[in-house]
Amino acid sequence: MGTKGYMAPEMVKLTQGVHGNSSRAGYTRAVDYWSLGVTVYKMLTGKRPFDAQRRQLPKMSEYQLLFQEIKYPSWISAPALNIMNQFMEVNPEKRLGSGPSGVKELKEHPFFRDLDWVKLELQQITAPWQPPPNPPM
Repeated sequence: MGTKGYMAPEMVKLTQGVHGNSSRAGYTRAVDYWSLGVTVYKMLTGKRPFDAQRRQLPKMSEYQLLFQEIKYPSWISAPALNIMNQFMEVNPEKRLGSGPSGVKELKEHPFFRDLDWVKLELQQITAPWQPPPNPPM
């Protein structure tokens, strides 16, 4: 199975048959936060966080790759680096947003310091960049 690093370690383990057949067993919001961390990484760098490890360690299983150190470009801001590390925490119980305060800790993270969550929920925020419309065919 090629999850390309978007699937959280606990879900890769399940889908590879390590803990039974149900792919929904053990699914929590922590799984989505892992994927969000991978998505943030890809949006900021243009690459997936485990691509380098996959090339260097081709015989390593998908699950093992997710435990390797993630390489970050030197230009990544401290808040971005921190939030990606917290989202891609291997232990789902320690992952950002998975603790007792849930999404509150995510909303208070410095990475989101300029985001107005109320306006976001009300869809009152204009995207800072919008792709051009598709040309007519």
